[in-house]
Amino acid sequence: MVKTMRTLFTGLACSSLLFLASCSGSWCDCLFPSCDTKCPPQSCTPCQKPCSLKQDCPQPCESEGNPYFPCNPSVSSCGNGTCDAPQEDHCYGRMKSYSTCDDCVVELCQRAPEIATVGSPYPVEILITARKECADVFVRQTLPHDAEFVKSDPPSKPDKDGVLHWEFPHLKVGETQKVCVWIRPMKEGCCLAAATVCACPQLCAYTNCAQPVICISKSGPECGCINCPVSYMIEVTNSGSAPAYDVVVQDSVPDGLCHESGMKCLSWDLGTVCPGDCKRICVNFTAMKEGCVTNVATVSYCGGPKCSAEATTMINQPCVEVTKTGPDWAYICKTVEYTITVKNPGGIVLHNVIVDDISANGTTIVEAKGGEICCNRAKWCIPKLCPGETKTFTLSVRSQMPGKLTNRVTVCSQSDCGPCACEAEATTLWKGIAATHMCMVDTKDPVCIGETTQYRVCVTNRGTAEDTNVKLTLTFTDQLKPEKAMGPTTGTISGQTVEFATIDHLAPKQSVEFVVTLKAVSVGDARGEAKISSDNLSTPVTDSESTHVY
Repeated sequence: MVKTMRTLFTGLACSSLLFLASCSGSWCDCLFPSCDTKCPPQSCTPCQKPCSLKQDCPQPCESEGNPYFPCNPSVSSCGNGTCDAPQEDHCYGRMKSYSTCDDCVVELCQRAPEIATVGSPYPVEILITARKECADVFVRQTLPHDAEFVKSDPPSKPDKDGVLHWEFPHLKVGETQKVCVWIRPMKEGCCLAAATVCACPQLCAYTNCAQPVICISKSGPECGCINCPVSYMIEVTNSGSAPAYDVVVQDSVPDGLCHESGMKCLSWDLGTVCPGDCKRICVNFTAMKEGCVTNVATVSYCGGPKCSAEATTMINQPCVEVTKTGPDWAYICKTVEYTITVKNPGGIVLHNVIVDDISANGTTIVEAKGGEICCNRAKWCIPKLCPGETKTFTLSVRSQMPGKLTNRVTVCSQSDCGPCACEAEATTLWKGIAATHMCMVDTKDPVCIGETTQYRVCVTNRGTAEDTNVKLTLTFTDQLKPEKAMGPTTGTISGQTVEFATIDHLAPKQSVEFVVTLKAVSVGDARGEAKISSDNLSTPVTDSESTHVY
């Protein structure tokens, strides 16, 4: 930091940097010819009578008005006049300014009267004007010799060297500080007052500092029921004057509540929350056990303190129960019934109880007594369910496809404890039934000895379930001799019998064909008999075909 110092001397009838005060007993005394002035010296003769206010005396040139000039003629004698003891009235000439402005930081100006009276105080004014913002402004004023210090504004006291000191911590651009020193000259002569100023240029960087104020609140139901949803609302608000950065909300899941994620501590990153913004978070839990639970949420942000809010809920026994029963298994396309039972085991009245049953895909609701059916959905409404009261509903369902299908029902209600819900389900294994059918024909009838014919056997599963371990065996009379066997499995010829290997699975609506080629060897009414067996057939199924041989 560079300090700038400037010195300014002031004086009466001297150069622009010197002040020479002529201190005499009459205002009519001539100026010292040794001092340079900007106007020619004037001659004057001693007054023959005391000076009056209209006395034509020499006036300082380039001066400013002063209410104390001319002075009271009783201050000192003039000519043949007589005076009392000197008074303490201010008696000095017009003020003249001396300034220097060659400094880039501060401008120094000093004002002093061109003439003063011995024994009477006169002021010396120092004006410091900042041309740039500066700090540590230090002003020194050296008192003239043969003069005594009277007072100063701002107050100061001369040191041992007769120097006054003032310090200004900071000056803005264009700001002016004024120092006024009162001096009493003790003898005639030239009074020289020197002022110096030192200042340090100051460069300020401004940063607008604001404060975010993050608040959190949490609200939730006063009571709830086991296995029912419990919802809380978290609100995070910035009521400050600056954005809050990296705002994070954490929610500890208390014992007695369960979140669908299974986590014990939930977290949300809200990012930046601007002044006046409000962020809302809805948290849904399921009540797991009876008792009082307190859910606490905490918010934190960059550079700020943590803040917490909590909500307490009393968890009661379930206020609604539902059960659903139905057959463990059933054949497809057959209508079965499910029974739904709704009960209020609690001690409060339930209102607007809605029973909502959703049938599984692939099934059809045939009938729902007392309810409304829409597609695969049936609904019942109970306006009021008193404590201990039970309601029963029946539902008729038919399935078009096999498999294990689950039918679910949900019950929702309203009470003084808020909403309460419960659900139940029933699973039924829908089975199809295999129906294996066989058809056998000969391709040529009658047939001449030596010619061949074929027996074709078509096996079809006309049912809705697969058949397993399907096995075909054919037996022929002596008029026909088996020569070749073809089919989905390997055929084995043993004399007049043809046996095919087992078909492991025969799907619903699937058909397979077996072909046996035979040769006519003797005349007569030949017969061929087919026998089929499977896991679904309790007894084998037989079919026969005749062929005439000539």
